[in-house]
Amino acid sequence: MSDNRRHQYRVTPDIERDVSVAVRLQSQALQDIALLDISAGGIAFAVESHQMLDVQLSERILLSFESKRLGKPLEIPGTVRHIHSTKNQVFYGVAFEVWDNARLNLTPQLRALFNEREAVRVEPREEQDVDVQVTWSNGATINGMMRDISVLGVGMWVGEEHHSVFGANDEVSLNFKLGQQSESLVLQARVRYTSVA
Repeated sequence: MSDNRRHQYRVTPDIERDVSVAVRLQSQALQDIALLDISAGGIAFAVESHQMLDVQLSERILLSFESKRLGKPLEIPGTVRHIHSTKNQVFYGVAFEVWDNARLNLTPQLRALFNEREAVRVEPREEQDVDVQVTWSNGATINGMMRDISVLGVGMWVGEEHHSVFGANDEVSLNFKLGQQSESLVLQARVRYTSVA
């Protein structure tokens, strides 16, 4: 959702255990997806490259949420706002269509899943990938790509081969440029959460 400001929930292992999500294109069977971010306004998810969805920007899709706490699957229509491909995966951002009535029927625990966070996360525009260099105190450095940014931190993508180098609570330095500015921003940060999509 490149041009859209979202109040997002970062997906935790607890959420992944409790809720499964699938997507349905027009007149097709459900396809399981890897949920990345979720909010009252939409979700971000990923699929393996060989399972790439036959869908275009601005196209409508149906998202199906299943949980032990739901009597039946919760289906929410949405519109594709973002598609980004890498060598092994394809990432999608989908904005929910109006579904307030369905949301009110959820249990408090599931309604909280779609609630709003205190920090607005902003994603780079689709045509403006933001490279991020991560440096540890021992001098080790890897490169990634910004997923989103807020006043609380930065979300980023890295290659699967680099996932294991991130340790919980590691102190790192982030170096990146925003927009057309000539000077890099250097931020001191701490690793709070990692996942493999």
